[in-house]
Amino acid sequence: MKNLTKTYFTNSRNNSKMKNMYSAILISCVTAVLTSCSGGDNATTTSAETSTTSQEKVIQTQLAAPTENDITTDEVVQPDFSQSNLANINTNKESVSFSYVVDNRSEIQTQPTGYEEQSRAFKLSVSGSELNKGISLPVTSKSALIRIQPKSSAKGEKPIAMETIEIEQGGIVTKGDQAFEIFVSGEELQAAGIATDKSTSAMQMKSSFKPEPVTIRSKSTVSDKQYFVHVQEKNSNKVLVMATKKPEVLQGEELDINLQLEGLSSEANLNYMNGNLVSPEGKRYPVELTQKDGAIRLKADTTQAGSAAPGLWELQTSVEYQDGATLVRRDGRLAFALSAKTARYNSDVNIHKISDSNSFKVELQVETYTPGRYEASVMVTGAESESAIQVMAAKWLDASDTITLTVDEEILSESGISAPYQLRNLTLKDQTRMSTLWVQSEVLTVD
Repeated sequence: MKNLTKTYFTNSRNNSKMKNMYSAILISCVTAVLTSCSGGDNATTTSAETSTTSQEKVIQTQLAAPTENDITTDEVVQPDFSQSNLANINTNKESVSFSYVVDNRSEIQTQPTGYEEQSRAFKLSVSGSELNKGISLPVTSKSALIRIQPKSSAKGEKPIAMETIEIEQGGIVTKGDQAFEIFVSGEELQAAGIATDKSTSAMQMKSSFKPEPVTIRSKSTVSDKQYFVHVQEKNSNKVLVMATKKPEVLQGEELDINLQLEGLSSEANLNYMNGNLVSPEGKRYPVELTQKDGAIRLKADTTQAGSAAPGLWELQTSVEYQDGATLVRRDGRLAFALSAKTARYNSDVNIHKISDSNSFKVELQVETYTPGRYEASVMVTGAESESAIQVMAAKWLDASDTITLTVDEEILSESGISAPYQLRNLTLKDQTRMSTLWVQSEVLTVD
């Protein structure tokens, strides 16, 4: 039963994925050791050489122009009040540098990619009185999963017993174990590791029901209490797909999210759509969704989108379509990172080359608005090997300064790569506020 409940009754929000996303950001910010990947064609830059000593030569050059899919900015700005008062996550002022060999550069991601979420679920907010009378659930597939969860006003009430629930379809009423393949209580869900209230009841409809709307009712709900009814249609081909173009959004830039309900006919009509942006601290901001050619799009200005808590933002949306005789409802949640522009790379770069050695250093100019601990990283590829080198460094900056990435003889020998070297996937992270500020796929060439 525990395995079944884990499989069937996980919330459609896809909390595990969000937690994994947030954990990855947190690990990067605390350790300054981040795995970044890249690939692609050579970048074209101009350079001028200046000799400094008999052992070292400095090549003055510039970063390649960013591409459309890169995450970059041409300004740093003062964070708004809530952003500037974020709790500091990493205030370590010790400088750290690190490098390691990546064996197969063909596995390196060459461009920042956005996030995508899919939903076959919807949720209704109802009263106990409405459940007593019966509510219509517009299911579109067999073996739908239903979870009746109390709102705060109903927490502590006894869970709904299976024998008190009935399903009506086409005028035929089916009750209790004749209606459900699986029925579990809130305590059983908790034992399976699912966070929920003990007053929750969850069930899977028998496959004998047609993939058509049903009415569910229960005589045991408290009439003046409030409940959520979650429906997950794991077998449905009606899927709400939500996607961002980029994994990070810099505050002040436009948030661009596309939504598409797949599996509908060309004759389907949109009944309604709505959406809210939810901050890490739980504040909700209504947003306007637009429809064109069957697709839904969100474009929102993030200038005022500040948060007093670290973490991910989320778009929560609901849509309903009428597709012939079929009513389709879907709710979706898509998490994304929103970062204040606390620092950026200046385009000027100094390459320090050591005489009689293949080793070199990349001196990056970091323009900052806010003091903090910043992490730079880049991927180095070259000729004669499928390997690559990941190089990173982190240091505390009170004002605009440089961060230097060192590619030494030993790591070059271990990787087997040789000149000309391609620098790819340059990143800049604000470890103090757990945010990504820069991701550039093509950077420059070191001969």
